Amino acid sequence: MIDTLGVGSVDDLLALRDSEVFVWCIGPEARTVAAPVSARVARTFYDASMTIYTRKVPAFVDHEQSVAEALGIPRALVSCELFCNRPGILTSMHFDLSDVITIQLTGRKTWRIAPNEFSPNPIDGWAPGNAVPAETHAYTRTAPPTEMPANATTYELVPGSVLYVPRGYWHETVPHEDSLSVHFVIPAPTRLDAILGVLQTELSRDERWRQPAYRFDAADAATLTRLADDYAALHEVIGRLDPRDVVRFPPPDQPPTPDLDYVRCGRSAIGIERIDADHATAEITLIAYSFRDTRTTTLNVGDKYLPALALVKNLSPGAAIDLGDLRTTAPTLTEAETLVLLAQLEKAYIVRRAGAPDRVPAAQPLEAILG
Repeated sequence: MIDTLGVGSVDDLLALRDSEVFVWCIGPEARTVAAPVSARVARTFYDASMTIYTRKVPAFVDHEQSVAEALGIPRALVSCELFCNRPGILTSMHFDLSDVITIQLTGRKTWRIAPNEFSPNPIDGWAPGNAVPAETHAYTRTAPPTEMPANATTYELVPGSVLYVPRGYWHETVPHEDSLSVHFVIPAPTRLDAILGVLQTELSRDERWRQPAYRFDAADAATLTRLADDYAALHEVIGRLDPRDVVRFPPPDQPPTPDLDYVRCGRSAIGIERIDADHATAEITLIAYSFRDTRTTTLNVGDKYLPALALVKNLSPGAAIDLGDLRTTAPTLTEAETLVLLAQLEKAYIVRRAGAPDRVPAAQPLEAILG
C-alpha cells in the first residue's frame, strides 16, 4: 500500500495533491477538534506533537467505491483518511458513529477497544468529560464510565497490521513511535435513518404532512384530536409499506403481456418536465428513490401517453393496475404501445408485477465482507 500511495512519511503525506489536511487535537471539555489547515501549517502542528490527517486522497477513490459497493451503502459514506501521530500522544477513550478499518503503514501503535455497554449502537459520539446529550439517555443502560472497561482488548499494530473497530465501540490509542496509518471511516446510516427515509418519501406525497406544524404541542383538546388523527393516518401509511420498494429485484426477463397484473411501486415518482404543444410531445422523468442513490430515467413521449402516465403517477403505492386500465384512460394507445410503456415503467421501478419476484439473488454475509 505504501508503494501504491507513495507515502511513507509525514512529508510524503503533506505532498499529496488535491487532498484535504486537518489538525486533530483535544479541545475544551475534552472534545476532539479537527480543523482544516494548509500543508505548511500542518507540519508546524505536527512538529508540536499534534496529530494531522488528510482525506479525499485521489489514489483511494477506487478503494472507497469498492468498500461502499461491498457494504451496500452510498459511496459518500466511505472516507479514506491518512493519520500521522507522534510518539506517546494518547488519544483518550471515546466512541464514534463510524465503523473503522485501519491499516498500519509505519511505526507501532497500541489500540485498546471494548464493547459499549453504556449506550450500544449509539446515534451520537461521546467521550468522558463531556455532558451526555439528553437524546442519548433514551437508550443508555448504565452510568457513563470514566475509564476503559475491564474487558477491553489490546492490539499492537505494526506495519501491515489491519484492525476493525466496530461502530460505537470504546477505543483509545497511543503510538510508540512516529506512526502513519490508513483509516477507512464508514459512518453507515442506521436502520432508523433508513426507515425514516422511507417514511419521509411516502408521507411527503400527501399534502397533509407538508403543512406547517404551528402550535404542534399546544395543551388543548384540538391539538390532541389533530395528533390522534395524524397517528391514525401514519398507521395507514405504514400498513401499505412494502419491503420490495426498498429491496428492488431485477425486472423479469420476460416482456409484459396483456394478461399480467401490476401494482404501483412506492418510493417512486413521475415528473412532467415540459410539454411541447407544437410538436405534441412531452419530456417525462421517472424517479426511483433508493437507500443508496436516486435513479432517474428521462423519456420523450407523444402527448397521447400523458393520460396513462397521469393515472400511474397519482396511484397510491400498492394500488393495482393492468393494461386495460391504461388503455381505458388513454384510448388512443394501441396494445403494443401500452405494453412498451409498461415495460419502461417496470424497468424504472414505477410499477412491478403483482406477486413474488421471479428470482432472488443470494446475499453475501456481512462477516465475509468485513473479514
